[in-house]
Amino acid sequence: TNGAVFDERLLRGSLGHPLCLWCGSETQSPQSLFCATRSDQSPLEAEFGEGCAHEHRMRRDNQYVRRQLFLRDGGICFDCGIDTHALFEQAVACTTLEQRVSMFKALAKLAYEWKKKVKRPLASMEYEFTEGMFWEAAHKVDVKHGGGLCGLNGFQTLCVPCHSDEYARSYLADVCSVTLFQSPVGDAEAPLILSS
Repeated sequence: TNGAVFDERLLRGSLGHPLCLWCGSETQSPQSLFCATRSDQSPLEAEFGEGCAHEHRMRRDNQYVRRQLFLRDGGICFDCGIDTHALFEQAVACTTLEQRVSMFKALAKLAYEWKKKVKRPLASMEYEFTEGMFWEAAHKVDVKHGGGLCGLNGFQTLCVPCHSDEYARSYLADVCSVTLFQSPVGDAEAPLILSS
């Protein structure tokens, strides 16, 4: 990595090179933190990234995840099919505050959640839109259910309203599965005695 000095505490292999931070194999040079990219990778792998450095970044760098997801999905919502990138470009092209407000009034008729993340750009032309106001990198399996450390296949592009709906469904399913009262085991008429 461009002459960087590595911590001497890094685990090293038999050749004295650092062990890959992702897979634990010995790297090919003393300046590498990851295994080299395979020479036999497919064009699809080359476009979307592959190898240990890619897998490591997919689990540590949210902006990298968003870039990879955009390369794969092009900003198309997995649930409703809306082209969120086209909406973003349309919003950026608005030259007046009135145009912005008009655009989001129309979107809010479809789903109120469209206004959820764009309050500042609708209040002043000083604020710019970002892609994150239109689509989100959603885990296919909720983080709380073990989906947090996933690769690209564990993510899907969702527009803001669809991600909000998905979150509400997940929250409702969790609330419905909680046991609010559990009767004591044994005779239902017997008094419950607490001991210390």
